[in-house]
Amino acid sequence: MSSRISFHRRTTGAALLTVLLAACTSQPPQPATLESTEEVSATVEAIDVQKRLLSLVGPDGEKITVEVAPQVRNLPQVKVGDRVVARYYKALAAELRSRGDGTGSTQAPVYEATASRAAEGERPAAMVGAQSRQTVRVTSVDTKNNVVNFYGSDGLARSVPVSSPQGKEFISKLKAGDEVELTYTEAVALSVEPAK
Repeated sequence: MSSRISFHRRTTGAALLTVLLAACTSQPPQPATLESTEEVSATVEAIDVQKRLLSLVGPDGEKITVEVAPQVRNLPQVKVGDRVVARYYKALAAELRSRGDGTGSTQAPVYEATASRAAEGERPAAMVGAQSRQTVRVTSVDTKNNVVNFYGSDGLARSVPVSSPQGKEFISKLKAGDEVELTYTEAVALSVEPAK
């Protein structure tokens, strides 16, 4: 036995239009953040406090001597055998923005810098970081080759390959004329850790 469902023509047309509109409307991309941290360590082999020199040996046996800046406090606390650790952090965040006033101008970059060092009496440590924000205008997106092209506020055209899955998903929903706010952050932290 077959059942039959009938709709009024008017309802079917409205339902079909709703389905088509929903299918054609793509959601804007969610903000994307790509970040990485690298760590490099070396062991203190010799110290010259008067000349502010540290002789270091890397994990591969490579030896280097570095001059420690006068701003680094507490150098006399460093001992032979201590580890010097450098951590490098970088991140890029991208977010689709609504068009501002419609003039098509992009926002000039905003730069911020931070720095800190160990308090007196603590083991030597320092951190330096910088962040820049800029709104750019997308000129084209090549999803086949995963490349996005854009203009920054400096008027220069750039072409950037995108390799991460999150980045590919983000650019797949962009189109020419979109404005994207980019925030780039990088920081380097140095610390002296006790020998293990």
